[in-house]
Parts: sequence; structure tokens; C-alpha cells
Amino acid sequence: MTPIGEILEHGLRHQKAGRLDEAELSYREALARDGSNPDGLHLLGLVCHQKGRNEEAVDLIARAIAQNGGIALYHSHLGLALFGLGRHTEAIACQWRALELDPDLLQAHMLLNEALLPGDHYHEVLRRLHAFLAPRLYVEIGIETGASLAMARPPTIAVGVDPAPQIEHTFSADTRIFEMTSDAFFASVDLAAETGHARFDLAFIDGMHTFDQTLRDFVNLERLGQPRSVVLVHDCLPLSAPTATREQHTRFWSGDTWRLIPLLKRARPDLAIRTIACRPTGLALITRLDPGSTVLDTGFADLVDAFMDLPFGYLDDGRDAKLGVIANDWPTIARHLAETLERAA
Repeated sequence: MTPIGEILEHGLRHQKAGRLDEAELSYREALARDGSNPDGLHLLGLVCHQKGRNEEAVDLIARAIAQNGGIALYHSHLGLALFGLGRHTEAIACQWRALELDPDLLQAHMLLNEALLPGDHYHEVLRRLHAFLAPRLYVEIGIETGASLAMARPPTIAVGVDPAPQIEHTFSADTRIFEMTSDAFFASVDLAAETGHARFDLAFIDGMHTFDQTLRDFVNLERLGQPRSVVLVHDCLPLSAPTATREQHTRFWSGDTWRLIPLLKRARPDLAIRTIACRPTGLALITRLDPGSTVLDTGFADLVDAFMDLPFGYLDDGRDAKLGVIANDWPTIARHLAETLERAA
């Protein structure tokens, strides 16, 4: 007689290949032999979800959890089926429970991310911002594969800075890439000589994911800006404490960049700062720059010391106000930009 484990493995191969009917038959065969087998219940429940039978999926996976509640993936897949039924509060709770059991479960992070930050991905927000602002000069710190740098369109001149870019995208705008650290770039490159523009209109910081380096990049960029320039900063709306640490411990990770926002709000109340609640981890939008300001530069060391140990719990009460969160819908974003840029004119 074929062992139940082999029957489940056979079903799993069918499931991975998309042969859901064959997978269901295998799982039902296993459960006919042992109706309380938690893996069989879980896998059959997942197939039911994939086939759109979410009520049945919830029942099966809940029975699996009753047999073995210590498997993170069971809870995450239960949440997936609950999402399918529109039971979002319960589904979100399932993902948090999955992360309690496995803090690095990427699926749970991604499902929470989609549930808690609905609307456009930050790439789409960035694309809209390019169209709205039509920047003459765009500067990006930390370009990685070039996905966001490629959002620039002619006649924009785009400048990308990264010590080790791994370009996978093509660029339609006039694009110059500097393979160096941002500190080296600001210390050695004459932007006006390189591009014909002494001041940028739009910049995006997505570098090392540490708030102090992000602060240094902002200080250097502000010198090259003007009151109507816009600076965007990625990763300013963290999902959870384990994913918002200075050192990376989970695959889903935003670093401690979020500390930049309360720092700037305290040290530079003259700036207009909003954080767009877009996936995966927010996009800060900073306007009303003052190229002549020396507050951040002269006070850099003291500010970094003051905010280095700011606990994640600081955000527990009034997070949206502390980070200046605005809704992730384009009319709200465009209205904010139009108002702040008009005042900066």
C-alpha cells in the first residue's frame, strides 16, 4: 500500500504543475485513509481556494490548524481563503499569526502589504509624478535594476547613482549613470557641467535603507534643489518592527529609513512632508526645499544620535500624523503637490 506521504507528494507535484483536479484526487485519497492528516487537510484546502471554493477551503484549513496549529503556512493560507470571502479583518489576523510563527514568511508579508496598502504600487505613483511634474532634471540615488530610473521620459535628463547597478531595463530619456556611492557623487560631480542644469526638479532616494545615510543624501540633494523641487524617499511607511530594523533579518525589509520623517518634522518644520501610503513600504514626498539651509548639515551628528534609538513603538500611537501619511489616490497626491508648489512659487 502506498504511504500517505507519497500520495501527498504526488498530489503536490500535480498542484505545482497546475493540474488541480488531479491534485484534489490525490489529497482526497490520502484523507480517505486518514481524515485528520493536517498536511492533507491543508493542501486540499489550498486547492479548494485555487478553484474558488473558499468556504470549503476555510473549513479544511481550519481543521488542519486544529490538528497542528504551529505551522505558519497553514495560517497564511487560511487567511488567503478568508480574503477570498471578503473577511479581511480575520484574514489580516491570520497573516500576523503566521508571522508570529515564522517572522520571515514572505507570503504573509506580501499579503499584509496588499491588504494594508491598497492602490497603486509606488512605481505607478512615480510614473504619475513624472508625468505631472515633467522634470527637466531627475536624480535617483540607488538605481539597482533601473526599474524606477526608466520612469523618466524625454525631454527629462535622468541621473542615476549606484555603486553597483544591475541594469535590466532600457531608458527612453537621456540617462547618465554614475557607478559610485552617493557621497562620492556629491563630492566629485558637477551636476550643471554634466547635464546643463544646476538644479534638479525631481529626485528619488532609494539607497542604503538607513536613515542617517538617507539624511545625508537629502542634505546633499537639497543644496542642488530649489523651492519647487520635489524629493521622494522610499521605505518611510514600515510594515512591522521586525522588517524595519537597521540590519536586515527578513527578506521583506525596509530598513530604518522611517526615522528620517520624524527627524525632519522636528528639525525642519519649514519643509512640507507627506508620506504616500503606497506599496510596498510608502513613499515620502518632500517639498518647499531651501538650498541655503544649514540646519541639517551643522546639526547632522546630534540629530543622528537623537534618532538612532527611536523605538518602533513610537509609531504605535498616531502613526499617520507622525509620518504625515496621505491616501494613496492620485487626486489627493496631485492636489497636495499643486498646493505646496504654488506656495513655493
